[in-house]
Order: sequence, then structure tokens, then C-alpha cells
Amino acid sequence: MPLARHLLISLHLFGCAEKFEKCLAEESLLASSANPTVRLKEKTLPEHKKKAYREKISMLLEVKPGIGMDYLWVSAYQVTRWLNENDKDWLLSKITGNVMQKSSAEPAVNDEDEKYATILIEGVENLYRITQKQVRVNISNMLALLPRKVSRQRATRKSFPLLSAQLELQFESLWHFRLRRFIWTMSEIARLKLPPNNSSLRLLTTVPHVACQALINHFEWNLDSMVKDGIKVEVMLRNTGVSRQWEGPLGYDIPMGGNAYMEMIASNSKPQ
Repeated sequence: MPLARHLLISLHLFGCAEKFEKCLAEESLLASSANPTVRLKEKTLPEHKKKAYREKISMLLEVKPGIGMDYLWVSAYQVTRWLNENDKDWLLSKITGNVMQKSSAEPAVNDEDEKYATILIEGVENLYRITQKQVRVNISNMLALLPRKVSRQRATRKSFPLLSAQLELQFESLWHFRLRRFIWTMSEIARLKLPPNNSSLRLLTTVPHVACQALINHFEWNLDSMVKDGIKVEVMLRNTGVSRQWEGPLGYDIPMGGNAYMEMIASNSKPQ
């Protein structure tokens, strides 16, 4: 098999050189444990054998935290059998301590998980209301609803599984946030009896002009009729039929502000 193919297969199986080296070390250790007579002669004194076998088991437990007797019987039979017959107390204490160490390292589910998930479910409904001072329903704003600070680190998923699930479920897309803000703007235009044109939109909202036009075209809104008939914001939002994770009109997944937008403008303005 060509060398390049070997390298591609190794990359697919192990991902990186460090993991490959670790797996080699584990296999080497397991092989030596399965056939200890290669390194330990029959004439070795029992105390020396005990020390050597203890070291082998200790190394295995270090390489594979959390393994138990079943694994040792399969992977290091002779070593495990000798220790079980001649040094059983040490072997059992080592195995028990190793399993307990692994379980204690795993974060337990927090007692407040269900309570915080309920608080979040109730709180996001207020965040989703269409008002003048709307905020996007993102992770930071949802966590701010809780009575105490909860970390956004990976451990949150294990410590707060119900809360983490709600954070993902209730998360608002950028386009849904723009839609809420646009609907509020149109309700203000109607309330203030302003003409429903671009000037009024720019006066009352910071939603990008391109996004406003995309929303108008996508939902085929007639702004004159909309303002004339009056606007009930929650009803209008519900009638759009889009979810809170709506990805927006097709063809508008482009930056409309910030550094990414400026970089796109600069790139497009370069001479071809």
C-alpha cells in the first residue's frame, strides 16, 4: 500500500499524531501485560514479581481510567490472576479507588436544573414580546433570567442538562429578531401617522435597509394597506408562520453590518 494511503488512513483513524502515539503506547502496555513472562522470568522472587505486577496494573489504570476487574481479566490475565491470588487486597483497593476517582470527576446534575429550566421557559416569553426595547433571545440574555450566574462552559451541559436543552430550543435566529424589530417599527409608523417609506424606516429602526426590503418582499407586504388597517404586532408576527429559528429569506445570508460587512464591501470594491 502506498505511503500516502497509510497516512490518510492513520489521519482518519486517529486524528492527530499525539493520539496515534498514545494508542501505540496503550497497545504496547496491553501486549506486555498479556504475556508478562517476556519480561519477568519464572525465577523472579515473589516480592520483585509483586512490585513489577503492581506497576503494570497501576500503569494500565493510569492509561485507561475507570476500568474494572472485567477489563483486567481480559487484557492482563496472568498479571491479574497472580495479584488476585497473592495480593488481592491491594488489587481490589486499587480498582475501587480508580472507579471512584472516575465517577467523582464527572459533574453531577445540579439540584437546581429543573427549577432553572422552568424559569427560563417562562422568562423567554417576555423576551419574545414585541416592544420598543427588544433584545435578541440569545444565550447571554437567557442566562440573565436566572437567579444566579450559570457558567457557559461545556460542564453546563452535564450539570444542567434540562437547562442546556432549553437554551438550544429557545435560541432566536438573527432574522427572527430582525422581523420582530421591523414589525414594531411598522406599528410605530402607524401610531405616529408617518408615511410608510424608507425615510420613516430609517428614522425609527436600525434594522439594515437591505433586511427591511428583504422582509417586505418575502412576505409580500403592502405597507400602505398595513398602516391603514392598523397593526396588532403579536398577531402579525404569528401570521408570518415562521419559527423563532427562521433563517431568513433565501439569498440573504450575507453580512449586513459590523466588520464582516465592511470586509465584504471592501472586497467587492476592489478592481477586477
